[in-house]
Amino acid sequence: MLYIVATPIGTLSEVTYRAIEILKGVDYIACEDTRTSKVFLNHYEIDKPLVSYHK
Repeated sequence: MLYIVATPIGTLSEVTYRAIEILKGVDYIACEDTRTSKVFLNHYEIDKPLVSYHK
């Protein structure tokens, strides 16, 4: 299953509960910039493998 989840670009608290639950439940996360995404994911204690996807 593919989920597309919008994440905040400014204030980390501007994300929905459902988005957090989806991210916690997936096997891995594809993101444009793994360094930036890691800051967001660490804030919510989400530890999933990240795949860089920007092409």
